[in-house]
Amino acid sequence: MSNAHDEIDVVEILTTNLNKLSTNVFLAATSTDYPASMPMVGKFSDFHTYRAEWTPSMVRWFVDGVLVRTDTEHIPTQPQQLHMNLWGVPSSWAESKGDSLGPRVGTPSFVPSVRSFASTASSL
Repeated sequence: MSNAHDEIDVVEILTTNLNKLSTNVFLAATSTDYPASMPMVGKFSDFHTYRAEWTPSMVRWFVDGVLVRTDTEHIPTQPQQLHMNLWGVPSSWAESKGDSLGPRVGTPSFVPSVRSFASTASSL
């Protein structure tokens, strides 16, 4: 089995820059990232809902129900896995390799929740 994979990053928030959200598509075929960043909506500590929609013709990202990015050029074609990360780790955890220069975030107060659905080509 190959380790090659496509990837959609729904949202990345690094504790070194809490004013910025980042999204990304990584395509194994080209070994290339296609990131995009935008200002954080509200405060990092507020409750937010993040969503990505992946269809054969586009990937769209939403924050709190508001469309923040659409990519129609870099569309993953490989099967996906779901990963949830907390880059700025609580002070009681070991150092975060992903954002080692960022401040500790204290005790996180978030509720990870995932909903997924599949649609048929005729419903797109």
